[in-house]
Amino acid sequence: MDFIKLQYFISTARHLNFTKAAAECHVAQTVISRQIASLEKELGVSLFFRNKHKVELTPIGSDFYRDAVYLVQYQKSMVDRLNGKKNSCKGFLKIGVGPYEEELIQKLLLRFVEIYPEISVSCWMFSYDVLPFRFNRDLVDVAFTTSHCARLFQPAQIKTIYPPHWILMGKKDLPFWSDPDSNIHSENVIVQEDMATDAFFQQCTVSGFNPKCFLKSNFYNTQRLMADAGCGLALIPEYCRLSEDERSVPLPMKGYIPDFVVAHNPENHNPALMVFLNYLQEDDFSTYLNR
Repeated sequence: MDFIKLQYFISTARHLNFTKAAAECHVAQTVISRQIASLEKELGVSLFFRNKHKVELTPIGSDFYRDAVYLVQYQKSMVDRLNGKKNSCKGFLKIGVGPYEEELIQKLLLRFVEIYPEISVSCWMFSYDVLPFRFNRDLVDVAFTTSHCARLFQPAQIKTIYPPHWILMGKKDLPFWSDPDSNIHSENVIVQEDMATDAFFQQCTVSGFNPKCFLKSNFYNTQRLMADAGCGLALIPEYCRLSEDERSVPLPMKGYIPDFVVAHNPENHNPALMVFLNYLQEDDFSTYLNR
């Protein structure tokens, strides 16, 4: 199967528009149409519904899209690893992080790169529902994530690196700060969509943590955006840095709140991963986390 065809298919599936896909791939629209038709003939299935007004993926096309993205990313990862060896690098390490862990490992990663400049490092951020998919298909060598997310990793060796310390942060001029215990009932709390499960809400009830409303957001940056706009208080890890215009209080509940972990597949024998894991075994490892 031609990877160029897959790339054309992925672009078309993402835009659901042949003209936009052609522009992204820097080819004529007729090339996209011809290659998609050739791919459908090769597979013996229809990948798209087409009419004069719109283009849509068929159910089979939707399933094939996920597989095609995986194949193209795996091929790119393989080429990157080969290029690393060709350029006399000791290895290539791909690190996956969830929405919150970027700030946690900045110092840690900076020090690793300083000590091992011959190892090429690539970092990728994913939502907590996508990261397990990437990890389980060896698209990342090591992942920094929450303990809840890591439960979906298979197989995985997991180590806790930061306790379940979470805070509520918001604009410092909110009336909430005058009496947080009493005012929480009249304030919205902004949570990541991945955390907003039935078990989480049940634990909130048991702990007596009952804000005015829970607002959902799909990423850390949008949580901060909503909080800074005065929409409510964002539920974020304690290690996240605050600006001068923001304040925080510890989350007044225990249980179910995840801690933070580092995970790798014990069957992954990438030499660069072995170097990184040995680096994490150093006694002063925790001093390089953003605490």
